[in-house]
Amino acid sequence: VDSTSNFENIKNFFKKENNLSIISFDYKSHKKLENGNIPHQISDDYITDLQCKTIQDYVYKFTYWYFEKDFSKFLEYREINLGRLFQDELLNFFVRFLKKFKEIEIIFASNQNKEFLAENELFDIIQFFTNSTLNLQKSTKKFHSFPHEEMRVNLKIAGYEKSLFLSRDRYLKLKKLSDFLINNMFNPKITDNTKTKILFAEYNTERYKELFLKSKKFNAEIFFYGKRRPAFWNGSTL
Repeated sequence: VDSTSNFENIKNFFKKENNLSIISFDYKSHKKLENGNIPHQISDDYITDLQCKTIQDYVYKFTYWYFEKDFSKFLEYREINLGRLFQDELLNFFVRFLKKFKEIEIIFASNQNKEFLAENELFDIIQFFTNSTLNLQKSTKKFHSFPHEEMRVNLKIAGYEKSLFLSRDRYLKLKKLSDFLINNMFNPKITDNTKTKILFAEYNTERYKELFLKSKKFNAEIFFYGKRRPAFWNGSTL
C-alpha cells in the first residue's frame, strides 16, 4: 500500500483475511496503518543502503540525457538547453519509482508462491513479476506523483516552527496571490535595455541569500523566476 491506496478496502480485507501481510511503501501510508493499529511492514526494510545508492547513481547519470550529442542541439533555445530544466523532476521521479520497483522485485523473490493484492502504480509494477495478483478498487487519486505534487511549507514564527503540507493546487493559488502582491508592491520591470540581464530560476532565496545581496553590485539587471516557490516567504528573504 501507499498514500494513494484505498484504506477502507485495506481494513475490510484485513478483517476477512487471517493470513495477510501488509507492506507500506511511503511514510503517509505507514502512519495511517500505524494510527489504525494495523500490523504492517515497511518497504525500506527490504532494500539495502547500497542498493539505494546504486539506483541513485544510475538515475543521476541518466538525468544528463540532454547532453547526448545526437539530440542535444534540438533542445537548445537561445543557447539554453531546455532538457536541463527538467533534471530535478526526472531525478526525483525516477529515484522514487525505481526504488519502489526494486523493493517489489525483492519482495516477490521471497514470496513467489503468494498472491499479491495491490492497486494503482503498485499493481502495475507487481504485474511485471507475476499474474497472481488482485487489483483492489482503484483510487481516484493520481498515483504518478512528481516530487512537487505536494508542497512543504516551513513556518517560523518567533520560536515556533511548523511544517505544513499543501496540495499543489492550493499551494499554487497561494503563490499566485503572493506573486500578485509582490509584483504590485515592487513593480519589477526592465529599465535599461543596454544592461546585461541575469535570470535566477528556481533559486532558494534564503539559502543563496548572500548571492542575492551581492548581486546588487552587479552591473546588470537581476530577475527571479520561481514556479514552485515565491521569492519572499519569511523575514529572512525580504
